[in-house]
Amino acid sequence: GQAVGMAIRHPAFVDITEKVETSLPKEKVHEIYGGVAVTIYTGKIVHVGPSHIEYDVNSYWGCSGAIVFLLESPGVDPEHHGKAVAVHAGGMSGVVRNFGFTINGHL
Repeated sequence: GQAVGMAIRHPAFVDITEKVETSLPKEKVHEIYGGVAVTIYTGKIVHVGPSHIEYDVNSYWGCSGAIVFLLESPGVDPEHHGKAVAVHAGGMSGVVRNFGFTINGHL
């Protein structure tokens, strides 16, 4: 399936410059991310429905509302990489499959 990502912004302040090696100055990193931690969870689309997608991203409680976007995958036009395709609605406890409503009603 098509690779997707989901950006989760953690409200608690975390200095990501202590966790991630970057060539950017600390001030620029804080300007970009607002002084909070942002984590990208990745997976693949496993089902496309009439107005939703299902994907195998390992999310957790509190991720609802995150934007699901396309990642680079073989055979997919590079102009679509990073394109927002769905809003994360949730998943089932103990199951990796998640559910998101497509933004335009179709994918």
